[in-house]
Amino acid sequence: MKKVIIIFMFFLIFYNIKCVVNAGLIESYQEITFENPNHKFLRDYKVEELNEYYPKVSKRLFIGWRTYELTRSARVNFTKTTLTSIRNTGTTPIVLDQQVKTEVTQKYAVSGSGGVETSGSGTIKGFKLGLSKKLNIKADATITISQTESMSTKIQVDPMTQLDIYVKGNGRLTNGVASRYFFWIRTNTGGYEYLNITSIFYRMEKKRI
Repeated sequence: MKKVIIIFMFFLIFYNIKCVVNAGLIESYQEITFENPNHKFLRDYKVEELNEYYPKVSKRLFIGWRTYELTRSARVNFTKTTLTSIRNTGTTPIVLDQQVKTEVTQKYAVSGSGGVETSGSGTIKGFKLGLSKKLNIKADATITISQTESMSTKIQVDPMTQLDIYVKGNGRLTNGVASRYFFWIRTNTGGYEYLNITSIFYRMEKKRI
């Protein structure tokens, strides 16, 4: 019986302790920037830097997560994706019928590193093992993509002009480190990051080529 307990304890110690980056929804964004350039994304931290913060979450728990914030609710601007890109290298305008539907998207985007993993199907993702609940993230929350006033169903692309239509937005980003404990044994350690989208919209831009 004693040998079984020892084996079980070693299993808990080594279970899910990883040194890999777990890509999430934030990594799928075309571009994302802080309004304050002094902040850093999780991907920009070196392993050695994160290791300096893990002692902040080293106090053991019976069961659950300990977290420590590196960046808290910092303002960000992002380009989620490019919907359309049209170049007119001719001598006459191109007139298009552009149908942009009202759509919804997930309100939270997440990513993790090390033993912090994301879960979910399709575009609905959160953190595994109860971390979403600890961070008060509702993985199924959605937000509607709004249409800008400058967009219409008839779009003209003038000669030597490029037209791009983007999905852009603003939000608040939080990241940090976390450790999960099970019967006082640390089973998961890594970095977490999540974006709370406050607004998301279509943006049409034209430029000369």
